[in-house]
Amino acid sequence: MFLRIRNPATLDAVRYILPIFPFAFIWISQVAEYTSRASRVVFSLAVLWFVGSSLSVYPHSLSYFNELAGGPRNGHAHMIHSSIDWGQDLLFLKEWIDEHPEAKPFHLAYCGDFDPKLVGIEFEPPEFTNPSDGSAPTLLLRPGWYAVSVNSLRGYAWRAPIGGGRFVTVPQHACRNLLDREPTAMAGYSIYIYEVPPMLVSAVADEE
Repeated sequence: MFLRIRNPATLDAVRYILPIFPFAFIWISQVAEYTSRASRVVFSLAVLWFVGSSLSVYPHSLSYFNELAGGPRNGHAHMIHSSIDWGQDLLFLKEWIDEHPEAKPFHLAYCGDFDPKLVGIEFEPPEFTNPSDGSAPTLLLRPGWYAVSVNSLRGYAWRAPIGGGRFVTVPQHACRNLLDREPTAMAGYSIYIYEVPPMLVSAVADEE
């Protein structure tokens, strides 16, 4: 199972070994009997740091990564799919949209089965290029605002709801044209929001 988890293609399966952790921690704690007082102090401080670090991202605990791993902003560099993104930040996205009525037109590539329109989010469905040379499709960018789930941002192929029980497939790595760009805002840590001005559209077109 451990070797399977180490395979990047199956990192979403890490939850299957979570029950092992408490027993592993108890077993490892036996070394405390043979350590010095200074070592136990350092260990205690490390535990306090971990607890404080974990609580600092509440209520976005699913996206938590400690600082050594780059924090929740960079957790998707290590694993994606259900390990960090279950579409849990949809209501935070709705809150952000309500606070930013200027964010129009608003395009959404949401990785989840729940229809965002049911919580009052009005959006344009994502569109993708259809290259005639056989190259991979990419997210078609027009001036406006784009919200993209971190799974799609990291190249995971999945379906995105577009309202009325309909879905559109987000091709693998189709959102790579936004991956290296700094988001304008974030809804939690699983939905990245980008403002795309006309100059950025031109720049991306030149890169492609």
